[in-house]
Amino acid sequence: IDLALPVTENLAYANHRGRFFGPAESTTFSLIKLDNVDITFLDKTNLKGYDGADMATLGKYEVMTRMGMIEHCNSANFNDVDGILGFGWADAPRSAALLKTLTQLDRPSWNLMNQPFQGDHKPMPRKFTFTANQDLGELQ
Repeated sequence: IDLALPVTENLAYANHRGRFFGPAESTTFSLIKLDNVDITFLDKTNLKGYDGADMATLGKYEVMTRMGMIEHCNSANFNDVDGILGFGWADAPRSAALLKTLTQLDRPSWNLMNQPFQGDHKPMPRKFTFTANQDLGELQ
C-alpha cells in the first residue's frame, strides 16, 4: 500500500468530486494495522481497508482518533462520499464514534491516553446536536 497516494481502486464506487484523504499529506497520521477493516452491511455493501489514527478538530476540541481507511467499496451507494464520521454512540471499548473520543480524556483500548484538550484540558461535554443538508453540517 502506498500511503502517499489517495486510494481510488474501488470497484463500484466513484468520487466525482475528487476529494480524498492522503495520509502522507498529514504530519500527524499514523498507520495502525493493514487489512484490518472488513465490514459488510445488511444490503451486502462491503468496505475494506486498514486502521489509521490522526488528529481531528471540532471547534476548540482537538483529539487523536482512530479511523478506518477504506480502500475498497462494492457499492455505488457511497458515490461522492468523501468520508464517514462516526457519530453513533456505542458503549463498547472499540466504538469508532468521534463524539465518544471527544468526550473522554482516555480511550485505553486504542492506546489513546491524556488527550491534548486545549484551554482547561477538559473533554467536550456530552451534550450536542447535529444538523446537516447535502452540502454542510454543523455540530452544536
